[in-house]
Amino acid sequence: MNFIYITLINLSVLLVLFLVLKKFNLLIDNINTSRHKEIGKINNQPILLGGLYFVILFIIYFFNLSPNIKLILILVFFLGFLSDINFVNNVKLRFLIQTFLTLSLVIFSDLKIIDLRVSFFNQLLEINTFNVLFTTFCLVILINGSNFIDGLNALLGGYLLLVLLCLIYLKLTNNNLVINNFLNIFVLTVSLTFFLILNFTGKVYFGDGGSYFFSALIGYILIDLYYLNTSKISPYYIALLLWYPAFENLFSLIRRINFKKKISYPDNLHLHHLIYQFFLNERIFEKKNVNQFSSLIILIFNLPSIIIGTIYFQKTKIIILLIFCNIFLYLFFYIKVLGSKKRNNTL
Repeated sequence: MNFIYITLINLSVLLVLFLVLKKFNLLIDNINTSRHKEIGKINNQPILLGGLYFVILFIIYFFNLSPNIKLILILVFFLGFLSDINFVNNVKLRFLIQTFLTLSLVIFSDLKIIDLRVSFFNQLLEINTFNVLFTTFCLVILINGSNFIDGLNALLGGYLLLVLLCLIYLKLTNNNLVINNFLNIFVLTVSLTFFLILNFTGKVYFGDGGSYFFSALIGYILIDLYYLNTSKISPYYIALLLWYPAFENLFSLIRRINFKKKISYPDNLHLHHLIYQFFLNERIFEKKNVNQFSSLIILIFNLPSIIIGTIYFQKTKIIILLIFCNIFLYLFFYIKVLGSKKRNNTL
């Protein structure tokens, strides 16, 4: 399967979906009611085609996965799709179904995290029930965190593209690494690149279906990668690749619990929301460009640690230091932009 063939299929699926959904006014995100565009109402209403696009390509290319795994991942997409069409609006119900599907994915695919380089945790991971629940917890945090950051143009897609490019680099420079279905990772990279062209301009978004599905698939690929290369890759390298969406979710949970707010109630106090509002208030960029530049700033912030971590993917101490530096800087900038928002009475 050559590059031209993959390119033609991916472009054809994307353009046909975009034109059909636009013509029949389907999967349009309502900017007045949806959290996806609350912070970017200057843009036209985007089409939430990310889920359909990636699932169609998944069905075309990912023929080496077992039927059970494929079915569960498609059901993860379908859950998000029902949210996109406002059929399943109950957040708690959606979370319960999402957790059940993620647990099923972990069990049927036998996903395991078997070594955290700490003897106490490793002993816990030897308990199968604990391992299954811990792996499920990690995936659920990733899925919901990814959905959080689908609020700025190209933020989620740009971040996931960085992760995929790291995997390609590792495979091309380390022949001893075992990566299942490497062609599929290449296909995902190409398809995501095309999607980002429309996503960057605000014409399309992942939607809940796309963010649920793509992050679940990426999480599955990365945990499987570590499982196959336990002695060759630090487990914290996987954590580093996924730290930003995961920490967005964890920090949001802690913040809401601390301030006694409902966990299921959405707000605009995530870091990317605050950065967007900061640039809007300070008029650093033209209003029409604030959305895109906010995404670029966050991606540039993540880029150095991802590059360094990929170079030293075996060095646990270096990678843990990078993660702590990222968290420190995240909290530092969060406090700064939150203070700016309060001063401008936009909180």
